[in-house]
Amino acid sequence: MESKDSNYKLEEGTTYRFSILRIIEMPPDGEEYYVLESEFKTKYILLKKFYKHYNLSIGKTILCKVDKVNCNGKIFLEPEHPGCKPGEIHDFINSGYQEIKNSFGESEILLVLRDPWNQVSHMNILNKNDLITKNYLKCKIERIKKGFLLISYPGIQYFGNADAVISGDDFVITGICTLAENLEYYTLDQNGSIHYLRVKYYSKYAFKKGDSLKCRVLANPTLYKHYLEPVHPFYQLGQDYWFDFVKLMHPENETEIPFYYLIVRDLIGHEYQLEYHGEEPHWVNRIKAKVIDIRMSKCKLDLIEIE
Repeated sequence: MESKDSNYKLEEGTTYRFSILRIIEMPPDGEEYYVLESEFKTKYILLKKFYKHYNLSIGKTILCKVDKVNCNGKIFLEPEHPGCKPGEIHDFINSGYQEIKNSFGESEILLVLRDPWNQVSHMNILNKNDLITKNYLKCKIERIKKGFLLISYPGIQYFGNADAVISGDDFVITGICTLAENLEYYTLDQNGSIHYLRVKYYSKYAFKKGDSLKCRVLANPTLYKHYLEPVHPFYQLGQDYWFDFVKLMHPENETEIPFYYLIVRDLIGHEYQLEYHGEEPHWVNRIKAKVIDIRMSKCKLDLIEIE
């Protein structure tokens, strides 16, 4: 879900009240979206298919948490689940298991579980195969994303000895753990404490088993959350760099003061939009910007100079 109007900047991790205005179809595939209006009169869209079991309807007022604000300022919302919250423990029906191969070619087992709302969740049992035969399991809800419950089994020690993260000490890649369907994580060992790093964000880093990494610690360790950021292969926080210019874009809704988006590309292929106010530039070769943050391998940039 992303913002269509960002005059008021919602804060990541904060919950706000929204009204459901209408349902629209959007190209290219005709998917249906809810149009939401925040308490600040800004509008957002929310993909309808993820929330069929939420009993959402036009005219209803709902609570949504800002799940993420990406490097381009787009806002992604997660509506409050109708029956549960992260941290709670609920009964799940065991519907069987799947044997999979992860990106390192290692075998893993995922239990296929049904939650009390008859939605499917997958859970890695870390070779605790006695769970396969149980009809019901009490599982902890770690996170709710796109209407699905991301869960863990309270009897499994996912974090090893669970020592606190030591900022500055290296992490060693010991393998890959698929915590849930299509959610692969590198497992990182730091002095016997296990940590997790989402695989898909670092495909261009060419990580392999046994690599030693230096990471910034962004938050306390939590399953299914991004809390470590490896050192970027090309960029450092607070430094200025020249970026390749891709194109200039006109925003959909112009204000009285004209502004444009300058689209730039970094050295591993990520593209960013930088807001540029004033007269439209006639020629752009490259753009200098300061790296003010790096999350999930992507940089957050501040425009400095156009060449």
